[in-house]
Amino acid sequence: MVYRFLNTVMPSDGADALFQWKQFMTGTIHWTVTASSDGVGNFSNSVDILSSGGTGNNGLNNALAWFVIEMPTWDGYQRQYCFQRSNFDDSQWQITYTVSGFLTNGTLTTVPTAGSYNGVTPDQVLLLGKDSGLTQSFQPLFSQSTIPYIFNCIADDAPPYGMFWFAYGQAEQFGSPSIRISSIFLIDPLLPASYPSAFDQDPYVYYIDATTSYTNILMPNIANSLSQNIGQTYVRRGLTHQQFVRQGITKGGVTAACYGFRGGYKINGDLVYLNYVLAPSIPANNQVTNAFNEQDDFFPIYYFALPGVASQFSTYRGASTIISYASQLRYNGDLLSINNPGDYLYLNGVVIPWNNTTLPIL
Repeated sequence: MVYRFLNTVMPSDGADALFQWKQFMTGTIHWTVTASSDGVGNFSNSVDILSSGGTGNNGLNNALAWFVIEMPTWDGYQRQYCFQRSNFDDSQWQITYTVSGFLTNGTLTTVPTAGSYNGVTPDQVLLLGKDSGLTQSFQPLFSQSTIPYIFNCIADDAPPYGMFWFAYGQAEQFGSPSIRISSIFLIDPLLPASYPSAFDQDPYVYYIDATTSYTNILMPNIANSLSQNIGQTYVRRGLTHQQFVRQGITKGGVTAACYGFRGGYKINGDLVYLNYVLAPSIPANNQVTNAFNEQDDFFPIYYFALPGVASQFSTYRGASTIISYASQLRYNGDLLSINNPGDYLYLNGVVIPWNNTTLPIL
C-alpha cells in the first residue's frame, strides 16, 4: 500500500469538492476520467472536458453534469464510477458503479450504461441514488448545512486502490466531541484471504454518508442494521447467485464488527474463533492504552451481511484494510503516533492511516 493524501482543501461547495477530488485521483493516484459532460454544452465519451468545479461551460456545477472515473486495472477488471450532479443543487448526486466498465455512450445529460455480465443487464449498481427505476435519481453526498467544507482524502496509489474521503464544516470545532462530519465516501478493499472465496471478482465494501450528526456517521452507521447508510458490497460476484447487497434493495446490507485481543491484532477468517457484535462493544471504547507500549490498541473490522440477505449467501464478507476500530475514546481529529509521528487519525470510533497533518480548527 502506498497512501497519498489530499489534506485540508477548502472547496466552496459540493461540486467544487468533487472536482478537486477528481483532480487528485487523476493527477496523483493515476485514475482516469474516461467520459464527461458539463450538462450545458460540452460532453465527451473519451476524455475529461471538466476544467472547474464551477458553473458554465466545462464546469461540474451544472444541472446533470457528470463524469466517469476509472480505477487502474489491476486484477483484470475495469472498475468505473459515474458521478452525476442533480438538477436540484450541488449537494445531491448519483453514483453508478460497474466492475466491467460502461459500454453505452452517454449524452449531454444522460450517463453511460454498462453491458451484460453473468446474466445481469446492465452490469451496474447504484452506490448512491434512489432505487426507483428512474435513470436519474439523486441523494445527498454533501450536507448543505456545513457549507463551506474542509475536505480530506487518503487514497492508495497501488493495488487494490482503496480510498477514503471525509469533509467537515469550517464553522465546527474539530477538537470537540460534537464535530459534525458532513460527508464520507469509503472504497474499502477486503484484506486478501479474508473473504470466503478466492474466486470473488469484487472484494470491496462501499460506505457513503452525508449528515450533520456526529453520532450517525461512519462506525455507528456501518455497525447499525437500522441505519439507512450502511456498507454495500457484491456477494459472490462472478459466481452463482451473485447479488449486490444494499439497504433498500435487498432489505439487507453489510454491517461491521470488531474482534481482537489486548496487545495487538488478530486476523482469523475462521468463524469459530470470531467474536462479534452489531454495535461494537468488544473491546469497550474506553480502554486504557496498551500496558506494554503505552499506545492505543487498534482492532480489525470485519464485515457481515445483515438479516434479509438470501440464505444461500455467506454472512461473513471479509476484513477491512483501511479502517480499524479504536480501543480508546478520543476527540475527532486526534493524531496518534504508532510507527511514525501522526501516522493515524481518529474519527468517530475508528482510526485511518494519516500523514501527521493537523486538521484546522476554524
